[in-house]
Amino acid sequence: MKTCACLLLILFACKPTTRLGDMMGVPTESSLKDTHWVAVDLGGEPLSTNIKRPYLILKSQDSMVQGFGGCNMISGNYETSGKKLTFGQLISTKMFCEDAKDLEPHFLMLLGEVTGFSIREHELTLLAGDKILAHFRSEGVAKN
Repeated sequence: MKTCACLLLILFACKPTTRLGDMMGVPTESSLKDTHWVAVDLGGEPLSTNIKRPYLILKSQDSMVQGFGGCNMISGNYETSGKKLTFGQLISTKMFCEDAKDLEPHFLMLLGEVTGFSIREHELTLLAGDKILAHFRSEGVAKN
């Protein structure tokens, strides 16, 4: 009975911790740069799980952004300072995709409005002032 009481005391006294993750090198928050960010919602509208979602990778080495707009590959440059973020002129391939004909232009328009960002754990939020433009989920460190 003493053993059971001791175990209960230990269980209730323990608090959740990320120490194990810290010791193993698991980050508690994804980095803006060199992370594969997949769009979860654009303009407050959740994206269907039945489509190939847009994604972004902001390269730290050359301040270039690479990604996918829903149909075409995109690339260009970006600037960041603190929590500010802006995208320069983006270029893309020119394939036509019937199922992404509305998604991709909307995604590119939103990127043109970005003025800042926030990261909480493994979720990136793109902002235009205080307005939320899009949410992205980390898919881990981007492969070169």
